[in-house]
Amino acid sequence: MLRPGPVSSPALHRLSIAEIILRDQEARDWFTNLHETVLEVAPRRHTTKEERIKIAVLDTGVQQETFENWLQQRQIRNRVSYTSFVNGDSGYPPCDDADHGTHIAALLLRTAPNADVLIARVANGTSIEAADSITKVRRFHGLRTPA
Repeated sequence: MLRPGPVSSPALHRLSIAEIILRDQEARDWFTNLHETVLEVAPRRHTTKEERIKIAVLDTGVQQETFENWLQQRQIRNRVSYTSFVNGDSGYPPCDDADHGTHIAALLLRTAPNADVLIARVANGTSIEAADSITKVRRFHGLRTPA
């Protein structure tokens, strides 16, 4: 199962334990419904790497532990990639200073099972460091410009 790291939010700290458990169960129910009613009946398209839709996540990166976990999962490892355009960042090991990119990528991997998720770290958690990151990501992944 895809699970991002722990969530730390001021809004969550104001909720009671019962409210957090209820919200967690509602999210689990939503994903169960998505998988049982939508994804099970949706036609399987774009199954080869060349045909799959590419979704680029230009964000704060991805947590190293989460990314390495995804690489161990057979159904995911060929659908996810990571690179960094933050100055001074070698790109490995992956990192995510704010956890936002990790959560977005996890959500996409769960809801778009026939898409490739290209994670590009363009922000250090407080600011965008790669202003021309869209062009860099397109070039890096060999994506064509839309007509």
